[in-house]
Amino acid sequence: MIPSFDHTWRKARKKDRSLIQTTFECAEVSPGEKFAPPWEAEVQRFLRHRAITSANRMRNLGHGGRCLIGVDDQGVAAALTHYRMCDADFDEEDEEIKTFLRSGPPVREIAFLGVHLRHRHSGGAVANDALDAALHDILDCEPEADLVFVVGRADYRNTGSERMLARNHFDKLKTGVPPPHENTRLSWWVRRLARPADTSN
Repeated sequence: MIPSFDHTWRKARKKDRSLIQTTFECAEVSPGEKFAPPWEAEVQRFLRHRAITSANRMRNLGHGGRCLIGVDDQGVAAALTHYRMCDADFDEEDEEIKTFLRSGPPVREIAFLGVHLRHRHSGGAVANDALDAALHDILDCEPEADLVFVVGRADYRNTGSERMLARNHFDKLKTGVPPPHENTRLSWWVRRLARPADTSN
């Protein structure tokens, strides 16, 4: 049985910083371990301390940065950021990725997405809902586009995020592998997000 949940999505504001910092936790320390997995700790650190500032900076640079939070009666249940990518974001990637992502439609990355630990065993329901909120907001941010490429990246050890992307119709462009280079640890996924047809007429 999948647990029920009840939260409301909204764009995060500066005054939400304290709410995120005090009520949001997505990095879990497993029994017998001293620390949470590094990719979980990185996401938690970013969403708690830099997400709103980063989204505002990306918006001021013309990349339409957004930070969304899902709020319930216990605080922040989930949080995410997304922004429009530019050609420079692909410069160090494979030619196949660069050619594909430069093929025409706007490209937006869901840069960070985290779900509170209390929803960790929800069968992926809250993660799916967060991704759905992101996709709807992305279409709102690209009102002139009938098609948007949505990019998700995940640490090669983060099987939960890769499963989330796969079940939500993202295709893997590149498999993440252990460093020697920092950018090799992230797998690249993309979803072709088409604007629903207007059936109001």
